Amino acid sequence: MRHLLSLLRKTLFTSVSLLIISLLDVTRVAAQTNRPTETFYLRAQVGIASYVGDHSKAFFSFDESFPYSAGVELGYQFGSPLSIGFGYEINNFPAINGSDDAGIRHSTDFLLRIRPGSPTRVAPYILAGGHATFGSATIFETGESKQKAALGPVLGVGLDVPVDERVSFFLEGKSRLAFPDEAADGREGDRSGSFDLLSSIGLGLKINFKGPGEAPEIQTVEGPTQLNVGETGAYRAYMLRAGSAPVEYRWEWGDGTVSTGLTASHSYTTPGAYTIRFVATNRQGTVFEPLFVTVVQPKQAPQITSLTASPTDPDTDDTVYFNAVVGGDGPFIYSWDFGDGSTASGASASHRYESAGSYVVTLTVSNEAGTDSRSLNVNVEAAESALCGRIADLSPVYFGRNSSVLTQEARRTLGENAQVLVECPELNVRLEGWAAPEERNPQDLSTDRARTVEEFYIGEGVARDRFEIIGMGRVADTTSKKDGTQLFQRVDSIIIR
Repeated sequence: MRHLLSLLRKTLFTSVSLLIISLLDVTRVAAQTNRPTETFYLRAQVGIASYVGDHSKAFFSFDESFPYSAGVELGYQFGSPLSIGFGYEINNFPAINGSDDAGIRHSTDFLLRIRPGSPTRVAPYILAGGHATFGSATIFETGESKQKAALGPVLGVGLDVPVDERVSFFLEGKSRLAFPDEAADGREGDRSGSFDLLSSIGLGLKINFKGPGEAPEIQTVEGPTQLNVGETGAYRAYMLRAGSAPVEYRWEWGDGTVSTGLTASHSYTTPGAYTIRFVATNRQGTVFEPLFVTVVQPKQAPQITSLTASPTDPDTDDTVYFNAVVGGDGPFIYSWDFGDGSTASGASASHRYESAGSYVVTLTVSNEAGTDSRSLNVNVEAAESALCGRIADLSPVYFGRNSSVLTQEARRTLGENAQVLVECPELNVRLEGWAAPEERNPQDLSTDRARTVEEFYIGEGVARDRFEIIGMGRVADTTSKKDGTQLFQRVDSIIIR
């Protein structure tokens, strides 16, 4: 017995020393540790037993012998926080009967251990379960020795410190509440209430049948860090270590939605700053990698809603002013094409055309989101000179009797008229041909005379579309314009503005 007590003391001293060294390794205490899961384990421990009951004088009693404790346990480690085990423990409680072996009790335990929080280097845990404790108890009233069985719950706490991937060192204290009161110490009394407390504090090793799986490790996460509202971004995660199966890959998009897999796509409906988290989880742990994304409202492409010119009927003396109304998000780039080879830039523009004609003015507006174009037709008239504005009528020409042939005098007069028409292109002319009362075929003759004058003007460079031909036929006996029969044989060039 002395040899056993010496061995127990040495074992306790060594175990306590190892535990203290592990606890003093402060640089690793808070670090997460990958512990085995989904495996059977074997636990062995030695320690000190304590008794609180009707015979107890102190929590630990060394009156007759050393209050040793020793036990083994076989169990299964489920996930990281939970294990279940069945154990046997022998405890010596000298204070119960005061002899070397009369205080020995044998306990069978059913235990649950829960390790809250992340598995750090020094991981605390709690335990709970039930026990059945057997031993020989001396009945206090009769002095008779009988085998007794006590039942009750087991409660306790402990610390677990890993040694390597499969072995961990632990310090554990647990208490067994023994019912009925006389079953543990043979005495029913009121010193400890209606039950006795059989406790032990032990040190030991936990050996797992297999090592821990690998926790996942993320190498990097790739994807766009700026998106427009409604734009879909494609993201991919690269693993440095996949970890032991099963592994769950999850994307947390920062807007309350999630996706799964190593690759995923997502779009946002609201602008803002978002933190994307790629999370990899297995039984050995959870790791994540963030990615910061800025979501902006996309710019609207320009839309030209109106394009105007002022004045709307310009001539070559006018400066034409162009304005546009443009929707969308600026800033814009404006490009004007006036249709005569000239260009300009800016939100508004002005231009003076040197020649009469019809021009197509085109405005092109662009920004980083797109381009829009719109065109406008501008009809430019030749400017009317001061001379042209004063001309009310042109000189008439006269013909010989029954003739539509121009005389030299008529050609000279028409030449002067043609010069005026060339200089004043805005003037149009109505040619009225007349015949005297006694001339033959007056209607045809008056028309032929008007056409003869038209052909002369055209030959002088005046456009045909500026003339209107009217054969007036035979004049009446009198006329308000001219006197004399010969004066009836004429063509009048009447200005039309």
